[in-house]
Amino acid sequence: MIIAVAATTFGFAVGFLDDDAGDRVDVPGFSGLGDAFQVDDEPESPQVLSPAGFRALLAGLREEGYGTTVFDATLYPDYAVVVVPEDERTLRSRSLYWNGELSDDDNLGTSHVGRVDLDDVDPAVLARLSRRARTLVEDPTSVYVVVRGPSTAFVDDDPSRIWAYASNEYREGGYLAADIEGRVVRRTTW
Repeated sequence: MIIAVAATTFGFAVGFLDDDAGDRVDVPGFSGLGDAFQVDDEPESPQVLSPAGFRALLAGLREEGYGTTVFDATLYPDYAVVVVPEDERTLRSRSLYWNGELSDDDNLGTSHVGRVDLDDVDPAVLARLSRRARTLVEDPTSVYVVVRGPSTAFVDDDPSRIWAYASNEYREGGYLAADIEGRVVRRTTW
C-alpha cells in the first residue's frame, strides 16, 4: 500500500513537472532532477608521458597541420606545451598547449634552439626516463620531460635532446639528460 501511494505520488510529481505537451511547469523551491542525471562530458586528461598519450599528442599536432617538427616540447603527466616553427626557414615560433585538445593563444616568439622531430623520439623512452627521474628525489611532487633541439646560440657538442626532471615540495630535485635514443649522458641533483 505504501509503495503504491509513493509510486502514484512520484508519477504525479513527474507528470506535473514535465507534462506531455513538453511545457515546463515551474514549482517554487523545487529545482528538479535534471542536474542529478547529467553526464560529465569533460574528457579525461591524457597521460602524455605514456606511449599512448605521446602518440595522441603527435596525432593532434598533425591533425591541426603543425606536423611533428618542433623547437621544444615540455611534457607533463596530463598536458604538454609545444613550441612549433612558424615557417620552414626562420626561428620564429608559436607556443601551443595540449591536454587532449590543441589550443593556440597566439603566443609568438623566436626560438634559441634548432628543430627536432618528435617522431624520432621513442615514447617508451620518455616513459622510462620520467620513471627514472622520480628516483632522483624523495617523494617527488612534480615530474616532466623536455625534448629540445640543439642550441643555436653556441656550438652544440652536447648530445642531450631529452631532459627528465623531478622535484619535491622541499625544492629538492634533479634531472637526467639523454640523447635522442634515450641514453643518459648526465645525471644532476640539487
